Amino acid sequence: MAQNLSQRTRRAYRRTRKKAGRLARRLGVYPALASARSRATERLRTLTPVSSEFDGITVIVPTYRPNQYIDEAIRSVLHQDLPPWTVDVIVCVNGPDVAHYRALRGQYRLNPRVRVIHTSRPGLSAGRNFALQHVRRSLFTYLDDDDYFTSAYLRDMLAAMTPDVELVCGRLDDDRAGERLTDTYINRTLASFETERIIPDYLKGASLLTSACAKLYRTDFAKNRYGIFDESVTHTEDVLFWVHNIQELTLPLALVEPDSQEALVRRVTDVSMSRPSEARAYGFWITDRLAIIAELESLIFKRGLTLAQKRFITVKLDAQCGHLKTHFARLSGELRERARREILDAGLTLLNTSFLADLRGIAFCHNFAPFQDASAYVATKRLPQIAELVGEPVAWRVVSADMSRVRGSDWSFGQFYARHHYDQLIQLPGPVYFNPKAQHLWATQALSAVEDERAEVIYSRSMFAGSHEAAYRYKQRYPDVTWYAEFSDPVYLDTTGGQRVEPTVYAGDEAWLNDYWRTIESWVYRAADHVIFTNANQREVMLEHAEVELTERARSRSKVMAHPVLGPRWPDLLTTDYELDSEHINIGYFGSFYPNRSAEQLLALLDDPRVHLHLFVPNPDAVEAGPRDRLHVNRAVDHLEFLSIGRAMNYLALNDIKYAGPVNPYVPSKLADYLATGTKVLAFVEPGSILSGFESEQVIRVGQEDDLRRGQVLHDAVL
Repeated sequence: MAQNLSQRTRRAYRRTRKKAGRLARRLGVYPALASARSRATERLRTLTPVSSEFDGITVIVPTYRPNQYIDEAIRSVLHQDLPPWTVDVIVCVNGPDVAHYRALRGQYRLNPRVRVIHTSRPGLSAGRNFALQHVRRSLFTYLDDDDYFTSAYLRDMLAAMTPDVELVCGRLDDDRAGERLTDTYINRTLASFETERIIPDYLKGASLLTSACAKLYRTDFAKNRYGIFDESVTHTEDVLFWVHNIQELTLPLALVEPDSQEALVRRVTDVSMSRPSEARAYGFWITDRLAIIAELESLIFKRGLTLAQKRFITVKLDAQCGHLKTHFARLSGELRERARREILDAGLTLLNTSFLADLRGIAFCHNFAPFQDASAYVATKRLPQIAELVGEPVAWRVVSADMSRVRGSDWSFGQFYARHHYDQLIQLPGPVYFNPKAQHLWATQALSAVEDERAEVIYSRSMFAGSHEAAYRYKQRYPDVTWYAEFSDPVYLDTTGGQRVEPTVYAGDEAWLNDYWRTIESWVYRAADHVIFTNANQREVMLEHAEVELTERARSRSKVMAHPVLGPRWPDLLTTDYELDSEHINIGYFGSFYPNRSAEQLLALLDDPRVHLHLFVPNPDAVEAGPRDRLHVNRAVDHLEFLSIGRAMNYLALNDIKYAGPVNPYVPSKLADYLATGTKVLAFVEPGSILSGFESEQVIRVGQEDDLRRGQVLHDAVL
């Protein structure tokens, strides 16, 4: 590059050099010559930028105390294969060691390419933050004081930098006892992109955005858009830097060429930050890890971040959880029990605590996440509650059905909620039918999948009764197992109050399937250790039709548990772009319509011209016509998006379930979902139902024919 300098630049360089030489000869002191050289270097820097867009690179080297490697780190920068006037170093001494600062300043005072500065704030983050304020070039990068660059590292990084990219990701090698190792997580990730050099998807490149080093940054972006490093933490500051700034990254990432052998070489020693001493190991891997996970979790529940950004943060959270689990597995005795208590007491929502469990559990749940199904949502949310009943963590192995032929997949619920509550998920293939033979076949398949696995606890949930059959047969095989069985609704009775009738008549060995629904209930009453009903009416109706000799046993082992309600943070997880007219009353309905739960009462709300009705249903085309300017019919949305949209509504409408019998055993599971949003619920209730007597400031109960009360509710909404 020096050969390509313009004639003007060469003349300026020669004149300045001669001038400096004469001055040095006259005074006989080298410092004067060094000063002249500094001015010449600065002149050359302004005349010959490193590229047409960027004027050079500053390397920030934070240092806290003297070490044997810092001179090598600085030399590796000064000897880069770039014109010397295009690269400089800022060495930032951080902390109270003024002697270290003075020693470095004296050592490099004659080198115009090295500036030594000092901040009394200690720590790597403080050094980086303070040094960034002193960067004058358009590009910069970081180098720890015990690492080094290979000779053409910055040249390769610069070659990838253009005005159209956010930053450049370079290679990172390890140096262990003098042996250079290239098989690092960053290099593996870079190689995975093969010839792809521009990466617009930050989630795709999430592994690259873990360390702040091995990156080439644009100074104006860092100073004007990015947040600073957190100076309150002593490690993992890089991870926190990326997750707090992910929303600020707008341009694509650029990668160095795949065949490059140049790298930032990270020296890994027994005293490296990632290898704490034995005395510090517990605090580093347990206490500090929990604090980092808690901070990442708070960001995931923060409003305003996109789903892609939260998925990026989730990748970082999973990595920290992995570190926590790995170290916990190495502990024993009192230290292990101390860690177990500390992790449980942290109360983290997005940490799967299966690794803490001494108890193994099997959940036979035909309907389970990640499918868009009311029973699947309830069963998934029930698992941690069953563990609470047990009194300690349970490592659940879930056996479910692949419902992809009849239900859509709810990826976000599976990713952000479900996977944190089980240890393993087994999805059994095959068609999904609600009839005795299909349920028996599924139960047989489910039992076969786990019959050789010993568990201390099992859980099963209907409506799909094959779940209870599989659990019953497992209980027969292992009598000592504790069985929790839950009925979502009556199995033997249908929604009219009569016996559930199947059109198929079975014969021969299958004849017992003719009374399958009653048999399933009897097996639960006879063998389950705990029988769970979702409401008191359901228990009374079901036990009234039970065999007399089983009624007392079932009642004594029964427990009423309302449908689980997610905590108040969950509606904030996803940010919806669904638009509402704030000048009107927005009423939302999420669910399906059936003969015993029609849309008639909801559509009547549109008689009030102030109302906008928003329906989210699986079959939008089946909804009756209404005033199209105020009736908004949408396809059903995923569970977490529903919570977000639901929270934005003025009201959520809920239809009670009509029942022909004397006692209504049904409670809509949607009630629990609505309660989770915090939005007022406009509940159209049936006389004598559980919902009609449900006391909550959040729920406004309206009789199905109570038009006056309905009008008053809407009037109050306007006020």
